[in-house]
Amino acid sequence: MKLLHLLCLTVAGQTAFGMSPSFAADTTTSTQTVASARTAAAEQGEEEILTPKNYGHASTVVSSSQCKINCTAPHAACSESAEVLKIVQDIYKSLSERDFDSIAKHLDANCTKFDRSTKQTIVGRDAIISDLKEQLEKVGPGSATPLLSYTIDHPYAHVSNDTAVVTFTAYKEFGGTHPKKYESRCTDIFKKEGNTWMKISYSSNWKETNL
Repeated sequence: MKLLHLLCLTVAGQTAFGMSPSFAADTTTSTQTVASARTAAAEQGEEEILTPKNYGHASTVVSSSQCKINCTAPHAACSESAEVLKIVQDIYKSLSERDFDSIAKHLDANCTKFDRSTKQTIVGRDAIISDLKEQLEKVGPGSATPLLSYTIDHPYAHVSNDTAVVTFTAYKEFGGTHPKKYESRCTDIFKKEGNTWMKISYSSNWKETNL
């Protein structure tokens, strides 16, 4: 079963191969930005970035007509990072409600999505949205494996100039005849364009875990 994950990464769409020169140049610039962001995050200490402490924030449940969306103990280091975390929650709420227009407005045109478990990459906002629609169709209400809940655990946002790195552990539970639960360490990277934070990259590493 192909797994679902939105901040960005499974089927085809336009890949990094066969791109026009101008698109390839844009993607190279975006890749360099992502690399710089990850380097900045690493300089803060991997333990701090990847496994933030529980700062005592209450669990937040984002309302959804399709499935339950939880955000547990978000931690924002500053007002800018709080804004980015709000966008992350909005994206997943929109995902659960199949509001693809709202999701798209937070994605950069050349956003990339990468799943480390499958080694598959999707490049471009339109290709990512197309993939999301396909995956959600398979796990919607009434399907054999409906998506019941999606949890973002301890999201931590670090902002450096015009780049923000958000790390968290995500869980998703599926119902049906054979219920399953998956876990992933996720990294979302945002770039501030004018006064707006836009998602430029997201990666996941989904693995089945115990219910």
